[in-house]
Amino acid sequence: TGALQTYRESLSIRQDLASQDTTNDGRLQNLSVSLDRVGDVLCAQGDTTGALQTYRESLSIRQDLASQDTTNTERQRNLSVSLERVGDVLRAQGDTTGALQTYRKSLSIRQRLASQDPTNTEWQRNLSINHITMGDVLLAHGDLTRALEAYQESFDICQRLASQDPTNGDWQRDLSVSQERIGDLSLAHGDATEALQAYQDAQGITERLALQDPTNVRWQRDLSVNHNKVGDILLAQGDATGASQVYRESLNIRQRLASQDPTNADWQRDLSFSQERVGDLLLAIGDATGALQAYQESFTVRERLASQDPTNADWQKDLVVSYYKQASIYHENGDVVSENEWNGKCHKTLRRMRDLGMHLDPPIAQLLAQLDQVFGR
Repeated sequence: TGALQTYRESLSIRQDLASQDTTNDGRLQNLSVSLDRVGDVLCAQGDTTGALQTYRESLSIRQDLASQDTTNTERQRNLSVSLERVGDVLRAQGDTTGALQTYRKSLSIRQRLASQDPTNTEWQRNLSINHITMGDVLLAHGDLTRALEAYQESFDICQRLASQDPTNGDWQRDLSVSQERIGDLSLAHGDATEALQAYQDAQGITERLALQDPTNVRWQRDLSVNHNKVGDILLAQGDATGASQVYRESLNIRQRLASQDPTNADWQRDLSFSQERVGDLLLAIGDATGALQAYQESFTVRERLASQDPTNADWQKDLVVSYYKQASIYHENGDVVSENEWNGKCHKTLRRMRDLGMHLDPPIAQLLAQLDQVFGR
């Protein structure tokens, strides 16, 4: 893309400048910023291998700068940001253990900074974000107790900041994210009622922000995520009409975003989730034909993403789900040949994930075990 080319040109210049004087801290800091920008674009495009390499180069620079002056808070903060970026990519690649270790290093720095100056709202906010990412990984590992601790820490900070300035959109958004995560945890505990309440609390904020600025794509995306979470619970509770309304509102937002930037892998993936949710809804009301069509639309997006980066564990898992859901419909229709074909593709992808050492959450691991019995290891 044009942005990537521009950032790479800037990176090349800064690499040349830094190589001319390796003791110039300012030039090294600028170089790390350029590396991060290139990494951000690569990450958005789904190139996690390239992004990880670039982020690690930036991290190496910032580790050196931070070690030279441990009292320099800006350098310590920059180091925490680099650690967080590396952790995000490791997590996307399925290395949740490596991600957790990296997040903990970032968290340690941010806790130290936040304790030094509790009035520094930027440091407090950074700390809350770190707690969220820690909680996400812990939840994925099934450690609900520590995930709750992390989410609650984040919520307490976000609530405090949001109450200080109700007009600050970023702080309000952070609060909605924390509420949403608590909803996720409640759902993991089997408390759908409490989860729905948390999601609806978050929805109140995301709807208000999205109305304030319809051009803010981040806030629009947040609203689409929230709609889906509310829809999931409504559908599980048998409210197909309510679920249909929020699912289609989410789909409309995501179709608009995905069409704006077809190279944005996150938005394309979001679109596939909304298409899948529509399929789930149609299947629940007995429209298997419509469900299969929706699942196939979702699959088309996921197949393209998964082929772009075979090391991205999330995308491979998405592909597995698409295979399985289509196979399930063929099973219900009595089409054994098609069912075996899609289950076979599902099994092949799962085996590759296992061979690459990607983290498989319990439901996916159980599916692999079942398919191993059918197709062999």
